[in-house]
Amino acid sequence: MKNLIAKAAIAGIVATTGVTTGILEPAQATTFGLGGSLALEESFTYEEEGIELIVSGVSESGPRDVVRSGVGLGVYGGFGDNFEVDGKGPNEGLKFLFDHTVSLVSATFTKVGFNDDFTLFVDGNFIGSADIPGGNFFDTDFGTFKFPAADFNEGTSFIFAALDKNDDFKLKRIKVEKVVDVPEPTVMIGLGVVAAGLLAQKRSRKETA
Repeated sequence: MKNLIAKAAIAGIVATTGVTTGILEPAQATTFGLGGSLALEESFTYEEEGIELIVSGVSESGPRDVVRSGVGLGVYGGFGDNFEVDGKGPNEGLKFLFDHTVSLVSATFTKVGFNDDFTLFVDGNFIGSADIPGGNFFDTDFGTFKFPAADFNEGTSFIFAALDKNDDFKLKRIKVEKVVDVPEPTVMIGLGVVAAGLLAQKRSRKETA
C-alpha cells in the first residue's frame, strides 16, 4: 500500500511539472562520481567545486553501512544481503547530506532491473516515487533520471529509498546545482536607497570643498 501511495504522489508531480528524461541540464551542474574501490564504511565523503557531500545508509530499523564498488553505492543490511538499496525486509535508502543548499539535476542508477522504482525524501519530507529509466531481466542495466527545476528538488538532505520488495538499485552518480540566495526586492530597494544616499553625501562634500 505504501508504494502505491508513493507512486500516486510522484505521478501528480510528473503531470504538473513535465518530468522527462530529456530535460536539459544546467551548464553549471556539479557532478559527484560515487563509485570507487570496494569498501564498506558507515559513510563516504566527497567534495566537488567547493560543495561537500556525505553519503550514509538508512533503513526503517536504523542506520546501515554503505558499500562502495565500481558500479556505485549500495547499502549493506547483513548476512545474505545483495549490497544494493532494496526493499527486501526493512526498507533501505542512501542519505545524501550537502553542506550547501542544492537542487537535484540528475541521478544515475546501476543494477537496474525491470520496473525498479526509487522514492525521494527532501529535508525529511516525502516527495514521491518514480520509475528508474532502463532496466533488464538480469538487474544489470543503468539509467539516469533527470529532475525538473522545481522548489521540491531543493534542500541539503536527500534520501533515495526503496519501498517495495521488488525494488533494488545502486547509485553511481548524482548531479546538483548550488542554490544561490537572491535578495528580496524590498532588500534590493533598501540597498539602492542607501547607495543613493551615500552618493548624494559624496557629491555634497565635493561641492562644499
